Amino acid sequence: MWIKRIRQHLTPFAVIVTACLVLAAVLLFDLIPFLRGGYGWQWPFERVPLLSVLPLLLILAVYLAAAWLLRRRSIRWLILWVMVGVAAVSWGSLRLRADDPFAEMVARTMSPHATGTHALAADLPLEDPGWREWTTVMQRYDGRIAHVTLGPPALPLLYAALFQLLDGMPTAAQALQQPLITYQCRQYQFLTYTPSEWGAVWLGLLMPFWAALGVIPLAAVARRFMGESALRLALIAFPLIPSLTLFAGTWNTLYPLMSLAAFLALQKTLDRGHAGWGVLAGVLSGLWVFVNFAFVPLLLFFGVYTLVHWYFSVPRGSFLKPVMTGVWFGVGLVLPWIVYLLFTGQTIFSLLSVS
Repeated sequence: MWIKRIRQHLTPFAVIVTACLVLAAVLLFDLIPFLRGGYGWQWPFERVPLLSVLPLLLILAVYLAAAWLLRRRSIRWLILWVMVGVAAVSWGSLRLRADDPFAEMVARTMSPHATGTHALAADLPLEDPGWREWTTVMQRYDGRIAHVTLGPPALPLLYAALFQLLDGMPTAAQALQQPLITYQCRQYQFLTYTPSEWGAVWLGLLMPFWAALGVIPLAAVARRFMGESALRLALIAFPLIPSLTLFAGTWNTLYPLMSLAAFLALQKTLDRGHAGWGVLAGVLSGLWVFVNFAFVPLLLFFGVYTLVHWYFSVPRGSFLKPVMTGVWFGVGLVLPWIVYLLFTGQTIFSLLSVS
């Protein structure tokens, strides 16, 4: 009898929740240290004082209570509140590891050991030939600036362009620098930064808010695959993803936004058969690979998903449909890299060989 009752309650949701709680307990009590890394580097294990946890618990309680009240209201209000929740929970999680979350965000943006993109742009003038010979930059800075070998120059180039833009607006650059000036003594190299390089730090400081924009494509994708109640639960759960809070202030937290946007365009191609959406999905994916090679596996997922979608379609239709979807996607995918080849003479394969 008791086995029958267990089976009745053993829903996929219950299994997932139970597995997550077990894994959380294993990590919390460090029962398997290897899970923190075992190949030359490990995340440190440290017990956080209870008082340090209370602000985050309070933020979580307020967020979940309000989300529960809004779960049956207009979806627009729920989306807006979830976006607030992403930013708030991210900032609250920073409090666990730093007394001053704002200072931690500044460090994560500017440090060569966290994201490295700002530091690399500050060290590499726009007139440097390295921008056109990125393979030499990857080799030159390997070991000096973190993650420089993981991707093409998109993010450092974005910061470099922002530096130049603010150079032309010195008053605005100084106004943006002023609230951050007290943090220049944290590391000696920060003392040499110009007002423009300080002003551009706000791009990284506001990263939790940029990450919150991922809720919008998430809602669109979830509406395509889920019922209304499941859609709302998925939205409410989004700010609670541990990696989203753990990496707050880094570009990694934008990956859900970027991946979901490309997937949404691909799904519209499969639903409507429009070549434009397929090219757009490819262009977005090509740009994301230009940001970081971590997006390369996404291309395999998109290809497999396209075949699975075709196979289970009713009616299934000709195999020409997934083939043409792949062609449209491939055209868009190579467009950013053709532009890069024309300007630099380098291909994705030359960068991958160094990476």
